[in-house]
Amino acid sequence: MYKKVLAVFSALTVFLTSLTACDNKNDNSSEKPLVYASFYTVYDFTKKVAGDKIQVENMIPAGVDAHHWEPSPSDIRDLENADLLITNGVEFEGWVDSVTESLANKELKIIDTSEGIDLLENTSYADADEESHDEEEEHHDEEDNHDEEEHEHSHGEYDPHIWTSLKNAVKQMENIKNALCELDPDNKDYYEANYNEQKSKFLALDEEYSETAKNFSQKTLVVSHKAFSYLCRDYGLEQIALRGISAENEPDAGTLKTIVDTLKEENVKSVFYEEFINQKVSQEIAKEVNADLYELSPAETLSQEQIDNGEDYLSVMKKNLETLKEALK
Repeated sequence: MYKKVLAVFSALTVFLTSLTACDNKNDNSSEKPLVYASFYTVYDFTKKVAGDKIQVENMIPAGVDAHHWEPSPSDIRDLENADLLITNGVEFEGWVDSVTESLANKELKIIDTSEGIDLLENTSYADADEESHDEEEEHHDEEDNHDEEEHEHSHGEYDPHIWTSLKNAVKQMENIKNALCELDPDNKDYYEANYNEQKSKFLALDEEYSETAKNFSQKTLVVSHKAFSYLCRDYGLEQIALRGISAENEPDAGTLKTIVDTLKEENVKSVFYEEFINQKVSQEIAKEVNADLYELSPAETLSQEQIDNGEDYLSVMKKNLETLKEALK
């Protein structure tokens, strides 16, 4: 279904582009390079480096889950005037290949910010259960291939939530900086200075995380979906995810029982939920094991209110640290 929708969008986009090439709402009359980011976090990193020298646009509206967002024909058409499309990579944006192949703009360059990052394999309680379930369905009904296609874009070999590591975020910004310097070499020194300033801030917070984590009496993060693997790797924590890489798929009874038994055995007293994911499962788990609930953000999308209030990736990660300090004390 996902691939069929993209095919329709792609065909429609080619047609619409021929009709509306001179009427694009993002026609870049400012003469600044035009760069699109595939979702909020990449957009924020790009803005931090680009400053006022580049027009940076976020493809996904505020508060929208990036995992399952699909571009509309107008979203695709907007890319016709772009110089760069900056992505997370690691199969996080399942739409990129199909969309970019449909564009008349063959000069559009795609930047994968995951280059050079040490990736973690995609495994969790929820993923293992989903894989087992998929295998059973293959034995019982081999004709039901469309289910596998619908989940294909959210079950890659590696965990794509690389930005939840501040060290990885610095590498992503470095990749963005290099791309901007190549795109606009006249402002290379400006991009280098912005990158170095942000790098210092990110690594200072990373050091604060490392020092704080030494005093955690609990080491287990029970989270809504598997978004914090890289953060846990950096600071010696263990992640138990109620859902797998996909935030959409609800855990079944068997998965929940396994998680509850594990939490009781480890005497876990904190469960974390996300603002933009249904909190019911987290609430049920917390009640079952007599744990407290805390909000923890993967910083992959912000609400419009948060953006209007000046929040960004770094402020969200600082808030997460304060939450962990309270929950894992």
